[in-house]
Amino acid sequence: GGEFEDLKKDLKELKKIIDEGKMSLYYIRLLKQLLLLVESVIEKTVNNDYEKALEKLIEAMKLTIPDFSLSNYTRFVYSSMEVRILMNIALIVREKESEKSIEMLLFCLEALEPDNVEERVRVYYNLSYAYYLASIYDKALYYAEQGIKTCAENKTLNGLALLYFRKGIAEFKLNRENYMDSLLKAVNLSKICGHEKLKKMVIESCKKIYNIDLENFQKL
Repeated sequence: GGEFEDLKKDLKELKKIIDEGKMSLYYIRLLKQLLLLVESVIEKTVNNDYEKALEKLIEAMKLTIPDFSLSNYTRFVYSSMEVRILMNIALIVREKESEKSIEMLLFCLEALEPDNVEERVRVYYNLSYAYYLASIYDKALYYAEQGIKTCAENKTLNGLALLYFRKGIAEFKLNRENYMDSLLKAVNLSKICGHEKLKKMVIESCKKIYNIDLENFQKL
């Protein structure tokens, strides 16, 4: 799609800046990490190659933490960029080892500064989803609510629709009556923010996976 074409253009630009080598070593290293992170996203999302995506992320981490490995990751202190890489590693690990993925995401949460709102919200969402995949619905609900609370405290709409979606599905699985309210909030927030694709995804997922008809409910 178009967004991945844009990503590929950004990659070219990044490579050009790095090759010119006019920046300090610190910034070149940061840019190289960003480059590998973007390449990893493309490998995972476009090429569906999880192994290559993981290799790119580990390579990115080793630029600043040479001794990093999946078995010793708790030994290090991470910058916000490194936490972002670690979170992406956790999302790939999730495919085969859901417990390890949850453990890594919880570690990311601890490693983030309280004022790094955007990344915290992202980790809360991913934790909620990871617990949902593991069928631990009370924890899925808890982390979705933590994410919503963080958005409210920091007056941001970023990621809020997705968090309400996760909250609603967890409530549905726990047979809570208010699940519809949360799911409709997810739809309305997507609409308010102009995220038509997200709105469509929420409505279609609810219908297809959970047999919840949000479209007709909205028209009542």
